[in-house]
Amino acid sequence: LGMAAGNPSPRTIASRILRDAPPAQLPEVLAAVRVLVTEDSQGVEASIPGLLADAHAREYMAVEVPGAHCRCLLTPDGQREQGSATFYDPATRQLLHVDTGISPGS
Repeated sequence: LGMAAGNPSPRTIASRILRDAPPAQLPEVLAAVRVLVTEDSQGVEASIPGLLADAHAREYMAVEVPGAHCRCLLTPDGQREQGSATFYDPATRQLLHVDTGISPGS
């Protein structure tokens, strides 16, 4: 993964691979990305939670709302900003910080 002029960074490559991964295979794809990325591995690791939050929003994942007996549908429009694991739940009118289930380095 060279860094010559015009080549994308390892973080950009990892982002593209995770973005295009089938939802059911996200953990396996993430493991493969970690094996392949040697340059800027700390930068890639730091970006993983945000990349996973983006993937969850893109796939309209439903999550349990803490303290409520309902679920929230994660959507790109409900995501506070791209790469953020914070989403707005209009039913409960609160911001939810979603645990992507995978922390850097795990």
